Amino acid sequence: MAALSQPDVQETVIREIVTSIPLPEGIKLQRLEFRNDSTGDPALFLTYSIDESLKSDDEWVQDFSALTQATRRRLRDMDVPLFPYPRFVAAQ
Repeated sequence: MAALSQPDVQETVIREIVTSIPLPEGIKLQRLEFRNDSTGDPALFLTYSIDESLKSDDEWVQDFSALTQATRRRLRDMDVPLFPYPRFVAAQ
């Protein structure tokens, strides 16, 4: 995909992909960061806030896992060359 090799186009496409993924109840996307991971490879860091009072720990784990898998699958299907690293923080 030649279009995805252009940084501005790539970031726009990635933002569209990520924001199109339905979020479980109590989870909100807070921030996307495009930077290198600890090995120096380009990566996508996603920060989600969660309302901890809504669900049990087991329910949150299931939601986190499903959301992470859906994000990785969508990015992989679009040949996005960045690995996603989700992070979940308590809502304030």
